[in-house]
Amino acid sequence: MRVTGLSETDAIRVVKLVGMNWYNDNLSVARSNPTSVRSCTISVRTKDSRAYGSRYAASGRHVPAASWEAMRDVIRAMFEAGATRIVTRYANYTKDNFEDTYDNIDCPAGSMMYPVDLRQLTI
Repeated sequence: MRVTGLSETDAIRVVKLVGMNWYNDNLSVARSNPTSVRSCTISVRTKDSRAYGSRYAASGRHVPAASWEAMRDVIRAMFEAGATRIVTRYANYTKDNFEDTYDNIDCPAGSMMYPVDLRQLTI
């Protein structure tokens, strides 16, 4: 996700705090790239693909990807820390539209034969 209004260091700190406080220290930043002084691109992963905060792949396998709920909590915390805009694969969020938009987005993760929504894949 692309974060505007937070430095790379601050965004990584937010992910670590959310992981420690709510997900048994299972969240981590897989990749980060500062795009300017107050914006960055980060990828949130989990340390243990079978622990709380992870999700399944559409095929049913455990993957080290953050769950729908974990990403929601990370984005909320980033807005509380001062982020002004967060762009993900599914939407362009601001502090004003996040709560209304996040739960209403269509996030297909399966195939045509086995359709599944990303929210259904939480461990």
